[in-house]
Amino acid sequence: MAQEEPRRPPPQHRHVRHGSEQPIADRTRAAPRAESDNNVVDVRDHGHRQPQDVANENVSHLPVVANTGQFSSALLESARMEAIMGVPGCPEMLQLLYSNKPRLQQGINFIIRDGLHALRGRQAEAESLQDEWMKLGVKCPRNDSRIDGEDGYWREWMALNHRKHLRPLDPDEIEPGVRNVQQTRADLSSARRAQTTDVMASSEIPRKLWEHPNPRDTEMYRFLQSVNSRHNLKLQTFDDLHSWSVAHRSRFYGHLFDYANLIYEGRAASVVDESLPIDAVPKWFPGVRLNWAENVLYSRGPADAAGHRGTAGKEDDKVAVTEVREGNGGDVRELTWKELRAGAGRLAAAMKARGVAEGDRVVLVGANSIETLLVFTAATWLGAIFSSSSTDMGVKGILQRTTQFIFFDDATVYNGKTVDLRGKMAEVVSGMSGCPSFAGLVSVPRFAKPHDVSSIARAELWADFLSEGPAPPFARIPFHAPFLIYYSSGTTGIPKAIVHTVGGVMINCAKEGRLHESMSPDSVTLQYTTTGWIMYLANVAALLTGARVVLYDGSPFVPDLTSFIRILGEQRVTKLGISPRWMFEVAKNGIRPRDVTDLGPLRIVTSTGMVLSDQLFEWFYDEGFPPHVHLANLSGGTDIAGCFGMQNPLAPVYVGGTQGPSLGVPVAIYDAQLPNGPGKPVAPGEPGELVATAAFPNIPCYLWGDSPSTETAGSYASASPGTKYHAAYFGRFEHVWAHGDFVSVHPATGNIAFLGRADGVLNPSGIRFGSAEIYAVVERNFSSRVADSLCVGQRRPQDDDESVMLFLMMRSGERFDRTLVAEVKDAIRRELTKRHVPKYVLETPEIPTTVNLKKVELPVKQIVSGQHVKPSGTLLNPQSLDFYYQFAQVEQVLAGKERL
Repeated sequence: MAQEEPRRPPPQHRHVRHGSEQPIADRTRAAPRAESDNNVVDVRDHGHRQPQDVANENVSHLPVVANTGQFSSALLESARMEAIMGVPGCPEMLQLLYSNKPRLQQGINFIIRDGLHALRGRQAEAESLQDEWMKLGVKCPRNDSRIDGEDGYWREWMALNHRKHLRPLDPDEIEPGVRNVQQTRADLSSARRAQTTDVMASSEIPRKLWEHPNPRDTEMYRFLQSVNSRHNLKLQTFDDLHSWSVAHRSRFYGHLFDYANLIYEGRAASVVDESLPIDAVPKWFPGVRLNWAENVLYSRGPADAAGHRGTAGKEDDKVAVTEVREGNGGDVRELTWKELRAGAGRLAAAMKARGVAEGDRVVLVGANSIETLLVFTAATWLGAIFSSSSTDMGVKGILQRTTQFIFFDDATVYNGKTVDLRGKMAEVVSGMSGCPSFAGLVSVPRFAKPHDVSSIARAELWADFLSEGPAPPFARIPFHAPFLIYYSSGTTGIPKAIVHTVGGVMINCAKEGRLHESMSPDSVTLQYTTTGWIMYLANVAALLTGARVVLYDGSPFVPDLTSFIRILGEQRVTKLGISPRWMFEVAKNGIRPRDVTDLGPLRIVTSTGMVLSDQLFEWFYDEGFPPHVHLANLSGGTDIAGCFGMQNPLAPVYVGGTQGPSLGVPVAIYDAQLPNGPGKPVAPGEPGELVATAAFPNIPCYLWGDSPSTETAGSYASASPGTKYHAAYFGRFEHVWAHGDFVSVHPATGNIAFLGRADGVLNPSGIRFGSAEIYAVVERNFSSRVADSLCVGQRRPQDDDESVMLFLMMRSGERFDRTLVAEVKDAIRRELTKRHVPKYVLETPEIPTTVNLKKVELPVKQIVSGQHVKPSGTLLNPQSLDFYYQFAQVEQVLAGKERL
């Protein structure tokens, strides 16, 4: 393996030169590592290179680093594994030390001298650190007379800390060549997953549900092999690749940029300044310019010049887009790639003629339709900033989107009902009267005959807006330039207007689509989504790979639960994106999708929006879908226009959680009980708050209306966030992105379980757990009687402790009574612990949700804790909050009644 370049102190100022002809990945020198990078930990913490790959690498002084641990917390608390292997590791290192006497001596020196700080005269400090280790279950010799580089201490340490995953070894066996360096990868994989704490030792491996029949025939494996070839590595597993990707971010993203064959111009002398922490919002690929629409509509081969526009995989007569409305009543529309290019170009020409230019804002309020896609593509063609909203968004929420033009559907269809939207159009136009940039509203016909909008001021018909002029040139904008605004769901407060960069989104879509999801020009994707949800981007981004996109508009349950399923077979869908709620309803009604239609072409089903329960994992394979389908549970968000946790085709699918982290995203789990300030990783297997410890390309550039600081707004390397941006993501822990999810990592599989929101974590008597754990019990045992549930903590100013409140929304005809309450509490006690049992189980007529049907816990938690809450504009049913105010005085509500 090629040796790493020596580490250098960060320069005072970096001058970037342009003009290199080398590929981006090869032009990138090893950037100085940020201070915060010393705390970067692979959240799975078990993917490493083989010891033979590093046998000749130099080992020098190794700084101490806090880490999450693997073979023993002691090793990883006391040593910087990356200095040996390039990534955190332990079993391979031990194997290497056993087999090589000089390296064993070096191991002694850094583990004991640097880890323990046990130099002569520092006995007290050494013993103090040993005491901390012993609290973690690590046994330490107390005879410190042998620690100054002698084999005795190391031998005794190893003898005390044997684990089953290492071959039993007498101290006398530690001689050169005794340990077999060529131990098989299977053994090492098993070793990586072995654990050291009691929690880990007692963890059961969940049921394995799926495994790719030929992992080597996947795009991710081909990418892995290209990494090995270019960088002289021997990566073999997903864990290997992920560990390398977060330890060497510039090399990974530089290689990914070249591999993705994006259409661009300019040259980047560097990928990113890795010395900058994530809260500096570093700029990626400075000097590169590109255009979203150009990359959607055209393709480039690996041998083509950077700015070449081809049509391979996007041939003129190939169908690019299919639109299907609810019920699939024969109303199916299609566009070929030639028609898509022509339609978007015509609309872009019309926008340009009306003055739309780079940096202007264009808003769409409409359905998941062909016209919506054309507006998105045309706006980005000109370098404008696009934002979309579903038609059920409140007027107030739409008015947040200050804009030049609003494209507005004149009607909508959902759940079998048609709604005329002209009244909402008029309200929006009236509300925009105070916006000086507003140029007008364009009415988009949802049916063959457009509605008359002549009575609405500053409104015109779609047909009148279109231009017959030639398509303008694509406006290639800087990699870090804004091109998309999406609004957060509002589950934690007022929605944030999140501004994403064109290059960050594009390279992340290429990574997730091609590598994680195996998308190609042969793929057909259908993502059930509204245009106000970030999953709309995930759907249309499949066009980057040349896949055909099926745009579905309406309810997936109309006219019945099987109609949507039949579309999957009729359209020969290969990738379906859906929510756990849909799967729950299908399963509850005894429907087996694999019996409804031919799902042979289907290869992957993604699930996101809420936690996917363990029972739905098993239903999916036992009853619901063919066994060859890869079930992918995703979690990420609008905040990063991508995923923190997602699937990969190189590892098995087990029951529960996501398969693991996304490539190139350095994540860790911090102690959620700590106050704001310096963060600290939790012990292995413990739950905590999900954080990103170093920058990656698809973090937002800023929040709209919250401009970057003037000091760095024009900086070549970074643009520090404004006040709202910093408070939302960087105010929790120093120099890390706090995503707000309460998670845990399964010690054996590495699956990331999402337990709820960190700000909604339940904490009665100091016992912390997520609401998702309660929901899973209710859903598993009471779904025939309980339609939905909401679990929040109540802690009013007068309360010494937090009380857990569980609200149940009953199904029609079902009765809420003491018997049900007792059964619910007993099930929670039986399946979790008695400490999980809610103090109050109460009935509710309605669960507050966003327009994307996400449960909204935080406002209810605040209300029952005595606060007054202003409903978010993204709530589907804001009036539902009124019911919960009475429970701020729950004792009075229950006075005179027998407490349930």
